Amino acid sequence: MIHAFSSFLNCTAHSIRPACIARNCVIFILVWLSKTAFCQTSIPFLETSKANGLEFLHDDMAAEEGYLVSMMGSGLASFDYDGDRRIDLLFLNGAKLDGSKAAPFGFFRNESTGSWVRRTDDSQLTSKGFGLGVAIADVDNDGFQDIAISSFGSCALWRNMGDGSFVDASESSGISQTPIAFGAGVCFLDANRDGQIDLYVADYVEFTLERFEKAAKKSFPYPPGPGDFPYRSDHLLINQGNGKFADESEARGIASIRSPSMGTICGDFDQDGDSDIFVCSDARPNLLFINDGDGYFTEEALVFGVANSASGEIVGSMGVDAADLDNDGWEDLFITDYSAQVPLLFRNIEGQGFEDIALRSRVGKDLFPHVNWGLGLCDFDNDSDRDLMVGNGHLFAWAKKVEQLTDFKVRNTLMTNDGRGFFQNATPQAGSGMEIVESTRGMAFDDFDNDGDIDAAILNSDAPANLLENQSLQMGHWLQLELVGVSMNRDAIGAQVRVKANGKWQFAEKRSGRSYQSHYGSRIHFGLGDADEVEIVEIRWDTGVIQYQGVQADRLHVMVQPTK
Repeated sequence: MIHAFSSFLNCTAHSIRPACIARNCVIFILVWLSKTAFCQTSIPFLETSKANGLEFLHDDMAAEEGYLVSMMGSGLASFDYDGDRRIDLLFLNGAKLDGSKAAPFGFFRNESTGSWVRRTDDSQLTSKGFGLGVAIADVDNDGFQDIAISSFGSCALWRNMGDGSFVDASESSGISQTPIAFGAGVCFLDANRDGQIDLYVADYVEFTLERFEKAAKKSFPYPPGPGDFPYRSDHLLINQGNGKFADESEARGIASIRSPSMGTICGDFDQDGDSDIFVCSDARPNLLFINDGDGYFTEEALVFGVANSASGEIVGSMGVDAADLDNDGWEDLFITDYSAQVPLLFRNIEGQGFEDIALRSRVGKDLFPHVNWGLGLCDFDNDSDRDLMVGNGHLFAWAKKVEQLTDFKVRNTLMTNDGRGFFQNATPQAGSGMEIVESTRGMAFDDFDNDGDIDAAILNSDAPANLLENQSLQMGHWLQLELVGVSMNRDAIGAQVRVKANGKWQFAEKRSGRSYQSHYGSRIHFGLGDADEVEIVEIRWDTGVIQYQGVQADRLHVMVQPTK
């Protein structure tokens, strides 16, 4: 079943064709033109938050600089909480570490194109501590999006009542019984393929003020880091189907690993029909939990080649996103890292493993000096390949005193993809929105103004948030899909989509939880380049693969899983 939500103006992508080419230098000139066009790619972004009513100030509420929790910052989520086909925003916020006071969340309803209204009070969402990670899913399959939030010392579940308000279901669902010391990335997934949404919650380290004060005496000039505190194991909470979750981490192979976990993402990375779990580890080998099909996991990061960098270096992994960067039908992984470290770009070798191609793809040079946090692998110019935006900023306000290549507040980075998985820094041509100098943490990417291109929402540590409107004039055609599961979970988390246009296939998976402890992409977005027609949309539901034809370009379509 296909429903066209609304119609938008077509945007035809500009192409560059040589007017005349001498026969004896065809190859040279074509290559030169290709490189020239690639280097001149412009995707301008305009900062529009304050002008349109989206004013949020993150407050880490740190009594003094140097607390590990305060430096980690918060994530955010973009999702349609009221079903009006406009993407709304939730910004997490800081708190006193002793629990005495918390800064309010920033919950904003997207009222219309370019207009935002704060609904934090109406939503009844309240902080349970320093908000760190967030993920979104329709937990009870009632048609409204629910919220999981991990914080310092707790994890919470907020059920969407469908009237603009949320109810704290942490205790009634059993989630509050899960012992979280230092929340981090959060993901929803159907781990055991029973049609119910389960929850993965990362746990960083066992941070206490007493341990901090003891470690601080010998850590100067750096404050105590993750290695100064005991590591924690993560948690897998299985949905019992009656509104309750049970912590089955030990039985399902998760609890045996202790690691300083940060960003997380779930997906069927080996395409065997179930959801696997990738976990960023801070200055420890990354984790990859491979699903056996019944929701039992084996940690195989080293076997699959994603534990360390290509050189074997263990890096400070922060955030992660997944996308098919070279359009070969397999999702790759991009991981942001600490300063003076090359970020990781793991190319998926047909599900048999990954290779780190960060240096070969040219993403390392411009990101290397800075601490990198949130990120998005999105087709910002709709040219049919995934680009990259990365949030930068150091942990320490005094960063310049100890690290000469970077600072606490720096510009974020935009890199464009040439279609083969090679990247070029496009930040200098990316408009005033990319000139902002802050210390970014969480990032979310969606079409906030419903004009067919991807915008960006940015949470900055202890500073105002930014909303960047994509204003590219060289925009290709596009397709957006909202998936609705019937026999599978209603959000169709875990469903895979392949789209063919102009003879070219693209691939994506529906997921919940990504970037740096954030959530975005409830709609699946494809840039189509100069293709104004979609040949085939192919969706792998839990019941099998269905092909759809006659799906119009430049539309948002609601795709409902067939009942037969």
